[in-house]
Amino acid sequence: MKINKVLKLQEVIEENKTPYDLHKIYQYFSKSEREWVDVGDMHLTHFLRAAFKYMPEDIMYARYEDDNVNIINHLNDNWRRV
Repeated sequence: MKINKVLKLQEVIEENKTPYDLHKIYQYFSKSEREWVDVGDMHLTHFLRAAFKYMPEDIMYARYEDDNVNIINHLNDNWRRV
């Protein structure tokens, strides 16, 4: 599902308008397509993967169901380094 469609569905479900600034045409440079793409035309999963690529590691932690690492300990360790 594309971002624009998700925003429209959210308006209906929550009976609330999408904030004005999200109607701006934000663009993302797709390295694979070698062109600028409107964020609203991106599928949600593609957008999330693109956004995760640019998040700093110290605030990002991928946790899987089979992961035995305690997320609280991970976050505490990272905050101590700051």
